[in-house]
Amino acid sequence: MDENRRLLSESEAATYCGLSPDTLRQSHRYKRKGPAFVKLGSRILYRLCDLDEWIESRVVRSEDQQ
Repeated sequence: MDENRRLLSESEAATYCGLSPDTLRQSHRYKRKGPAFVKLGSRILYRLCDLDEWIESRVVRSEDQQ
């Protein structure tokens, strides 16, 4: 399997993003402001490529760098 398509548990995804699982769950998934996720039965999983895309979309550059 392509490493970017690997599925991470909620706990693994939170650690990867530097967040607590609660923050990932509450602030992001429920408010639809977080990374895309995969729902398999009752399990919520995150693809590494989606986490990377979401993190990249949150990059803020100062005006001096533009």
